[in-house]
Amino acid sequence: MKKSLLLLFAVLFLININGRAQEQVIFYPDFRYDNNRGFTKQTVLFEGTEKNNIWYRVSTLPDASLLGYTREGDQKSLKVVATPATVAPNPPETKFYATETYAVVDAIDLSAFTSVYDLQMTFFSLNQFGRGDVSKMEVVLSTDYAGDVTTATWTDVTGLLDQIATGGADWVKSTLSLNDYAGEGAVTIAFKYTCSKTAEISDIEQSATWNIAEVRFTASPIQFETKTSWQFDDATSFEMINIVSTNGQGWKQVNALRPGLDNSNYKSLQMSAVYDDGGTKYVSPTESWAVLNAADYSGYSKLYLFFWNISQYKLGGDSDLSIKMSTNYIKNENDQAGAISSATWTDITSSFNLDKAIGYDSEWIWSIGEIPVDQLNPNMTIAFVYKSTDTGVADNTNRAATWRIGDVKIGGEQIPNSIGDKSNLPVQYFFPNPVSNSLNLSNEVAWVELYNINGSKVKSKANSSNNMDVSQLSPGIYILKLSLKDGSNVTTKLIKR
Repeated sequence: MKKSLLLLFAVLFLININGRAQEQVIFYPDFRYDNNRGFTKQTVLFEGTEKNNIWYRVSTLPDASLLGYTREGDQKSLKVVATPATVAPNPPETKFYATETYAVVDAIDLSAFTSVYDLQMTFFSLNQFGRGDVSKMEVVLSTDYAGDVTTATWTDVTGLLDQIATGGADWVKSTLSLNDYAGEGAVTIAFKYTCSKTAEISDIEQSATWNIAEVRFTASPIQFETKTSWQFDDATSFEMINIVSTNGQGWKQVNALRPGLDNSNYKSLQMSAVYDDGGTKYVSPTESWAVLNAADYSGYSKLYLFFWNISQYKLGGDSDLSIKMSTNYIKNENDQAGAISSATWTDITSSFNLDKAIGYDSEWIWSIGEIPVDQLNPNMTIAFVYKSTDTGVADNTNRAATWRIGDVKIGGEQIPNSIGDKSNLPVQYFFPNPVSNSLNLSNEVAWVELYNINGSKVKSKANSSNNMDVSQLSPGIYILKLSLKDGSNVTTKLIKR
């Protein structure tokens, strides 16, 4: 039951928000240099005489049309074979040698990434000339690698790849999910090549030659169903509220959009504490709120906030952006500042990746974070709050940041209203819903089970008394499964107050 519920949530309610077009490149080594310049080669075993030349860099690369992105820099591929790396040995090489060697890609830091990101490594491989089962390539991963492959703990993740080259003249692109390593401080990937023995090259046995290229580590926003969105072209969908504005500063709609958003009607919101007075730039204390209209998020087991942002021109001083949420904010156009101060606000900034660039910056970045959802108070308001305490002339040591926000989306994973044999659930099977203490059951119910939103069973019983005590359960959303006396089943959402 647990697996089926979780699978159902995943299948029914995940919708792409522009796919991996919004990917963030974490690391993209070009392999032009070895030994701590993208990768390190380490050979544990080689029975030949050219131990230091097993791995070498070549210009052989997959065609750019296969990549799905723009190639950067002067890329090389790594080539490995269990024979000396001499291009034209004289006399020609007649043996392959027992080998264990690693090309260790520089570690990546995933500590800033959480479960709201889809983390991947991709690479291309080419496997040629091998005969017999004497050599192989493995992809291994370590979280404790400290410079010596023999002392690190390695996990073979080759079987987790979607594919890898198996022989022939064609490059193959492989993808490895790194979602299980989100939050890790150092994740090291290595390509481990082994040859099981030393022997004469023959028509039956020959070690394979492998090329590895285009290794990329990326992060993309997870997929979710969008419930509400703001492109800031509709001024009635949000409020711009100045709490402190000594010289007319405040949020405003501008035409500057993040890359790829080509709708001429869309806007972004811009805010800065800097103002112009007679041609001289000054900065003064400011607090301004961009408050998005509230929405009802009943029935969501998880909620995510996604947006694009950019910070420009900041040089010293004290100006920053925070993100807050409220479940009791009530709009009041006659007293907007009073409405802000009367509501309870939770600061959720730490869940998001904000642009912290100093000086001029032209690169928008996207951010996504999970926001708490309370089914007893599902009406939610999000606000972007700009504050600056700077004062004086805006110069190279005292210039407040200019922030822009755009393309905001909120959505997540819903809990289904009804699953199972009965598509239309008659109310007489149980009541009330929401429930506080006792759930009443009809005579048609033979057995009842209750699951939390993670799919774990929290309560079950035969219906011998036409009720179930739920007073000890924590408030929230549960899945109620009823087995009826006619042999059918109904599964539905139950809200516990």
